[in-house]
Amino acid sequence: AIVVARDHVQFVAAQLSDRDDLVNATGIVSLEIEIVAVGCGSGQEPRGEICILCHSGKYQSQGGNFSCETCPLHSNTALPGSRQLKDCMCSAGFYLNNITCTACNPGKYSSGLSNTCSSCASGKFAAVSGLTACLACSACPDRRVAIKECAPASNTVCVACCMIASWSLDGNTLDSSVNRLDLKNNGLTFPHSTATDPWRGRYAQFDSSGSDFANYAPNFTMKLGPANDPQFTIEMWVRTTDEEYTLFHYTKFGNNDFSMQGGTGSENALCAIYLKPNLLLGPDVQICGTTLRDNLWHHVAITLKDRYISFFLDGYFKGSRYLSESLPVFGGGGPGYFVLGQDADGGANPFYQPQQAFVGDMAEFRFWNVAKTEIEIRDLMFTRLPFVHCAWGTAGVMEGWGA
Repeated sequence: AIVVARDHVQFVAAQLSDRDDLVNATGIVSLEIEIVAVGCGSGQEPRGEICILCHSGKYQSQGGNFSCETCPLHSNTALPGSRQLKDCMCSAGFYLNNITCTACNPGKYSSGLSNTCSSCASGKFAAVSGLTACLACSACPDRRVAIKECAPASNTVCVACCMIASWSLDGNTLDSSVNRLDLKNNGLTFPHSTATDPWRGRYAQFDSSGSDFANYAPNFTMKLGPANDPQFTIEMWVRTTDEEYTLFHYTKFGNNDFSMQGGTGSENALCAIYLKPNLLLGPDVQICGTTLRDNLWHHVAITLKDRYISFFLDGYFKGSRYLSESLPVFGGGGPGYFVLGQDADGGANPFYQPQQAFVGDMAEFRFWNVAKTEIEIRDLMFTRLPFVHCAWGTAGVMEGWGA
């Protein structure tokens, strides 16, 4: 008898078939072959009476009756039957860091089995670890500008443009935008914020006398342009328990009015946008639906786009109303008045009507010439400075501010 390994039986039989002295009259090899299990080869493992190749993701380097071993975490083999640990290569999105497969760093990627990562090509980026492909860089949409260009590890960063005025009320009524539309302070004080306030610094306090306000001096005309695509965002932080108030008011005294107010009675101290003359279903249209008189800080924003006035509370959309006519130019016929914290219907001097004055706190009042999205509002609502400002005269600016 000849002793052979299990996986060599067919080979031995074929070699002995040429031996005439071992072949009987029927042509059958008469030699008795004794099969013994001496083990499988490398890259294989026993499965019953046969040997099978190691599956993908496994290897076997020793030979004999040993099971295949699993590749380390985040690695795999290219083909079945792998014989060595080095046949295990890092999976897509990973690279070999010493003996461990680690996620590709931002700015790099791996698209298949590989022990290295590749850098993103020009015009593409990978902002997070472990990507299998780089993404195309974004271009800033209309009325947005890039404050950070696309790089291998980060996409383009765009912000709404342009900021027309930014009265942070952080200790004064100065405009921190490039347009320098400083407000005149009439009785406002500026307490320090506390640890529970949304930011650090100071804010404007309108006291209970009903005579505090801030206005732009000299008076100005205001155009929400351009005429073919008027857009704006007006946003601020407020805190109050007041039942009837005016957050801001632009007026031409019976010509055009634009204000944001809270009322009493059926209005239940809800914020409302007032546009006069009657452009909507009624002269006073409420779009807020949420009380603001809980003595907590709230971020309030309104936008205009495609004839829709939309309201956002604490960074989230709350409702909108459609303008039945195009928005008028708040200008022609001479300058009007812009006031924070007062209803300006009382005339040029004094501005205020105490019963509609705002009593409470205000900070970060901003004008933009673009309708910011909900996400864009949330992105900057807790940020004070700095901001990116477009050059004066950019298309869409609130034209004609100033004497």
